[in-house]
Amino acid sequence: MTGKYIVFRESGAKRMTIQSDDGPAFIATETIEANRPALTAVINQEISNGHGAEVQITYPDYLLIMHGVLSDHLNPVTGALGFDPDTFTVRPFEPSPLPRLVRNGHWIEYEDGTPFGWRGASDFQILQRLANGEGGGVDAVLDQRRALGFEVLRTGGMCSIMFHFNPFDYSNYWQIVEELARRAARRKLRIEFTAFVDAALIMPSAHDQRRYWSQVLEAIPAIQAKFRNLFVEDINESDQTVNRLEILGELGRVAGVLNSHGSNGADAPPVFPVHDYAGLHPARPADWPRRDAHNPMEDIADRFGCAAICGEGCRPDQGRGPVASDHFDSGAGSMALHNGDTFHCVQGKMSVPFTGDDYRCAVAHARGMHAVPLEYRYGVYTRGGLSEGPIEHHPMDNSDPVVWCSRTYARLLGRKAVAVVMQRTPQWRLNPVNGWRVVGQTESVVFLER
Repeated sequence: MTGKYIVFRESGAKRMTIQSDDGPAFIATETIEANRPALTAVINQEISNGHGAEVQITYPDYLLIMHGVLSDHLNPVTGALGFDPDTFTVRPFEPSPLPRLVRNGHWIEYEDGTPFGWRGASDFQILQRLANGEGGGVDAVLDQRRALGFEVLRTGGMCSIMFHFNPFDYSNYWQIVEELARRAARRKLRIEFTAFVDAALIMPSAHDQRRYWSQVLEAIPAIQAKFRNLFVEDINESDQTVNRLEILGELGRVAGVLNSHGSNGADAPPVFPVHDYAGLHPARPADWPRRDAHNPMEDIADRFGCAAICGEGCRPDQGRGPVASDHFDSGAGSMALHNGDTFHCVQGKMSVPFTGDDYRCAVAHARGMHAVPLEYRYGVYTRGGLSEGPIEHHPMDNSDPVVWCSRTYARLLGRKAVAVVMQRTPQWRLNPVNGWRVVGQTESVVFLER
């Protein structure tokens, strides 16, 4: 009876189901809360996060009732075994690996061809917080991000300007990376690990950079084999002085993961040659949502033939300010035109729970990313002003005095279509054209058939 078991609380009852990987389920029924305060705290923490806990059970030492099984060891009245409150241990539940992802041309997909949506958020400091013993705070951030609908968190493997984080300061650095991947996997989250951030300040010598990169090449595939929830971006904004890397030309592919060679600054193309995918960091003027939606498709996917994402978008304190609808439009447009978007904000950079304007815009951004069914990305692209557009758009050109929105983007999928209208003005009207009829609308996302 010794082995690994999974513990689940039954809603509304003072009992827990014990499910073995290779045996029947059992029910622990006594007042464990009274006898096991330390154990209960650990289990309850796991269960409150929606997870299990792994339990090591020794046969005669735990009070059990066995489903549908009679045993000479069971009390004929209570159906209970003897019980010693000090004989078993609890440790975090080891999550199953997430479904494997592959690149298919311009798209990131699951192995069976189902499209994957990059619903991302910046969480630069989350690894550093975990390294510094803030596990409870990290869990709170992971739980909030997942509850809001984000699925990929972008974190820095090092940093200098926003906070100090040098991998060489931690003898257990790669165990910390593995623990973050583990905690993320429990919540069905994926991590984009950006290996080099502020490298010119943290490790300016080529020797140290090579030493660290060799560790990346060894450690990341092993972690990925356990959880399958990592992406690797080699370097953040390599064209910025603080990010200049002596060994940039030596960064080959990381085995076992979908890999980006790295990004550059505002509107700049990614590090070349591109690997599996690349993230664009668009400029952030007032019309930024249409850039986040359109430019990764044109400037990365169409130009380089790889999968494209918006790797770092406009923060709520930039552009035209904390306009929640702008974030909805950016998220929805990105899902329609390329692989997805990454919500970016100050609280995200610091990896603390979203509040205030950041929270409002995060909610809208995630809602937009979930508003467009991923099947539409395989449709034919068009936009407002072109003859095949499914809805009327203004301005048609620079001489058109009527302004309904900044852009209208659409995908035509056979007899179905989706249009995303960027930054609608009060003058905007929904007028289908070219034989299309409206069958649904979610804020700026319009569904049509013909």
